[in-house]
Amino acid sequence: MRLFLTAKHWQIFIVLSIGYLLCNVDLDLGWPRDIRVALNITGFLISLVWHLAVGHGLYVFLPARVEMKYNLFVINWFVLIATYCAVLILSEGRGMIFRGVGAIPLFYFFYAFVHVLIFPGRLLRSIEMGKQAHFRDYILTVISMMIWPVGIWFVQPRINEIVMEQAGAEK
Repeated sequence: MRLFLTAKHWQIFIVLSIGYLLCNVDLDLGWPRDIRVALNITGFLISLVWHLAVGHGLYVFLPARVEMKYNLFVINWFVLIATYCAVLILSEGRGMIFRGVGAIPLFYFFYAFVHVLIFPGRLLRSIEMGKQAHFRDYILTVISMMIWPVGIWFVQPRINEIVMEQAGAEK
């Protein structure tokens, strides 16, 4: 995970580009459907691993007086991945439509997705400020992380700076 924290913004851009391309593989190249589903799952995993790496790696730098729900973040990340994989596998890559009571778990999926996207931005701002970040403090960071690829070029150098400062403080 530290690899993602110390990588340059252009390296993260390349990795996430590969993930997004694999996630959207829908070309009919004569490949079996199972291979396309596996590529989509791999791409989705790659595209979200950066958020997990940032959330997991920066959490150790969080000031002691700031509380964030780290376990919920990790659980939501795995729920997100597991749900996406299950839907792709069960529908053979075609997607599913949820209706009625079957749509209720989908609401938690959306919550988990939003939480996985917001947690790293909130964590980053809390570390930079040295106190609990409020919505108005971290919303621009979260939007930067969501506006891919532009946000990577602005957020990753801030992450690198925090990691380098902490590495210098440990010596």
